[in-house]
Amino acid sequence: MKKIFILTIMFCIALTSSAQNRSTLIHMKSGEIKELDCNEIDSITFTDAVEYDIEFTANLSMGIYYGNGGYLVQVSNAAMSEDGLPTEAGQYIFRIFAYAENSIDPRHAILPSGRYVSGSNTSPGTLYNAGEGYTSLLVCNEIKDGEPVGYMANFEDAVANVEYFSNGTYKIDLKGIYKNEDKIVRVHSVFNGTIDFDCQDPSVYDLLTEDVVMQPNYLTGNYTSGNSGDFSLVFFNCEIDKDFFIVGPGELLNLELFVEPGKPMDINKLAGEYVVQSMPNIVEGTEMQQPGHFGSGMMYEYYGRFIPIGSYYTTYVENGAEGKIKGLATGGTVKVTIDGDMLTFDVDLEVEGGHHVTMNYTHDASMIADYSGYGAPRKVVENKSCFIPIRSKVNVMHPAGAIRCIKK
Repeated sequence: MKKIFILTIMFCIALTSSAQNRSTLIHMKSGEIKELDCNEIDSITFTDAVEYDIEFTANLSMGIYYGNGGYLVQVSNAAMSEDGLPTEAGQYIFRIFAYAENSIDPRHAILPSGRYVSGSNTSPGTLYNAGEGYTSLLVCNEIKDGEPVGYMANFEDAVANVEYFSNGTYKIDLKGIYKNEDKIVRVHSVFNGTIDFDCQDPSVYDLLTEDVVMQPNYLTGNYTSGNSGDFSLVFFNCEIDKDFFIVGPGELLNLELFVEPGKPMDINKLAGEYVVQSMPNIVEGTEMQQPGHFGSGMMYEYYGRFIPIGSYYTTYVENGAEGKIKGLATGGTVKVTIDGDMLTFDVDLEVEGGHHVTMNYTHDASMIADYSGYGAPRKVVENKSCFIPIRSKVNVMHPAGAIRCIKK
């Protein structure tokens, strides 16, 4: 490591002799003057400039605000797909998942200026890297059959220096290190431009403005058994792909119905009439699930994110992302009748704001899986690409039952 000894010594002597209540002014070639508090300086070392293995200028961006101070940012040297994946050979995408203070205006979120460093917690100033695909580099080698082919590397260490300006633009300097077998790979990118954050904060949603008559095309669900039997049922008319992921617009109604516990699943226990029970009270442990009741709807914080649980109505938009309209059930009735293999649901839910979601639907029980311990086999979805998209699609074959989501 080469050091400029004379300059370093003279500079440090100057700092030490005048450090008390003094500042150090650094004059940049650009004309900018940077001021540092001398009391905060421990030592100064002059070294050769770092040589990066991958270095690119990013001029395109994508952003999602997930709520709870969670910001996902991607910057790239080429256009990205709706799912935040590469579209061209030779493309780089630098992805960070930064935590800051909660946005006071989630619909118009702004990533605050500051220095963000790698960590496994959700404290402000953290680049979350305790999992696959959070703070990472995506490299596209080619486009094959319309799909990007390449690799995704998770950064072991990363830092982002973010500057947000009053004209609505950002300057973000990004550095990261990852290992490729025994080799250390250093990455550097600089982004200048705007970032429009898509608000995916589930705690921010629009209430229904009118009554809804739900007309589903499908029924899926599962059954678990503990303090009660819990049928988590999903009725939907959204477009899905062959692996049962929602990929298009439509509606979804989730019902959480409590029956007498028991293993294996007995579909005949579904028959009956259900009235509402408070899901918040169940979550807080002040009530146990009561057979003959359905769980009300609520937004539940699940490892830093809010998700709807219980009984609720929601919508999906063109790319399969969850829409802003939600109807969390506060009352009403659900009646289930069984005739042979066919189930008929007569539903009248009152939701927040006083409007109603009604449904009369008949379907067989073939897509309701037993997860009580005897369990039907789960469908394994093969990955078409090694890349992890930024928008995780919903798989209607595996609804998240409210009781199983609750952290113990």
